[in-house]
Amino acid sequence: MVQVELEALLFSLLSKFLELQELLQLQALEIWSF
Repeated sequence: MVQVELEALLFSLLSKFLELQELLQLQALEIWSF
């Protein structure tokens, strides 16, 4: 089923994006902390 593969791909992309967003937020906090 192609749809299941697409959903799995979207889910992995979304989780990677959320991880990246968390990293960027942590870096921004470090930048603004001083």
